[in-house]
Amino acid sequence: EVFMNVRTKMISVLALLFAVLIVLDIAIQKHVLMPSFAELERDDARTSMARIDNVLNMTLDSLQLNGADWGDWADAYEFVQGRNPEFATTSFSAAALKGLQVNTVMVIDLMGNVLAASSRDLDSGAPLDIDLSASKALPENFPWRRNLAEGKPAKGLIKTNRGIMLLAGAPILDGSAHGPWMGMVILGKLLTPQQVSQIGAQALATVSMNADYRPGGADELVETGAATKVSRRFADLYGKPLMTLRVEVPRKITERGQSAVSYASAYLIVAALAALTVLVMVLNRVVLAPLAHVTRHAVAIGEGIDLTARLNLPGRDEVAVLAGEFDRMVGRVAESRRQLMDQSFQAGFAELAKGVLHNLGNAMTPLGVRLAK
Repeated sequence: EVFMNVRTKMISVLALLFAVLIVLDIAIQKHVLMPSFAELERDDARTSMARIDNVLNMTLDSLQLNGADWGDWADAYEFVQGRNPEFATTSFSAAALKGLQVNTVMVIDLMGNVLAASSRDLDSGAPLDIDLSASKALPENFPWRRNLAEGKPAKGLIKTNRGIMLLAGAPILDGSAHGPWMGMVILGKLLTPQQVSQIGAQALATVSMNADYRPGGADELVETGAATKVSRRFADLYGKPLMTLRVEVPRKITERGQSAVSYASAYLIVAALAALTVLVMVLNRVVLAPLAHVTRHAVAIGEGIDLTARLNLPGRDEVAVLAGEFDRMVGRVAESRRQLMDQSFQAGFAELAKGVLHNLGNAMTPLGVRLAK
């Protein structure tokens, strides 16, 4: 009963230790590893949004570069001065706009008047009615009037009756990058769903566009079970809220991380059970079984059944040494018992002889008295 209790305690302690280790591992996975996977996904989503913003700016830069090429064109320079009236009819064709991949071309003089303009659909080449190009002059509060007066390029976003448009302007020069500037060439490209998809493809991300008239601020990050979403607001030329681009990144990192953590947990539990089983078997063979044998032997000796029995445990470990010492102690106890029994026998024999002699003395005393008379 005693050694079984020791075995039970040992197994309980080892099982509790492994359980604590498993719980600690699961806690670390939940509070350290999984949040790190989620943070990687958030960083990936923010990086994707940064790429989207970069591609959008690159598109505007490309539009501005084409505007600079058109602005630094001698024919356009002469047209603004009234010396080349054929320029508008020959250069603003559907093929020219499709080659530039723009929906709108406008030529503006220094006063902000629209000297020539053309707006077309990129796919069909059909004319488009866009309010900005259909007007006779730029609005009085148009932010680029200052750029027009100073001969500086500009780019940005603007809302039209056909949707949001990428807009870029460049000063009109004499064809050799010299002035004085005579006005501005403005190129516009509608930000259609197809264009948004192309921007997403260039940035290797899934992006969507929504109208948003809330004031701008920091990027918004939302996590769902399937994706990590980052939204960024954009303003128009006037600085007013215009739209929101949202990037959705599938939570594959967390999914794979969860799978890896689950497999690791399963392997850990199996390894813990295997280690516990092997450890219990080794303890039982090396410590518990020999200790049980010693305990049973000690109980038998305590009951005085047989003092000639010996453990004779092999080995040099502590249990074997203890068994050897116990055997020697039992041997000394047996020898002391034998000697005690011998001494008891001799003492009993002497006591018996003493009693016999006393009885003889008592019998002979009257004889001595008679002889003395």
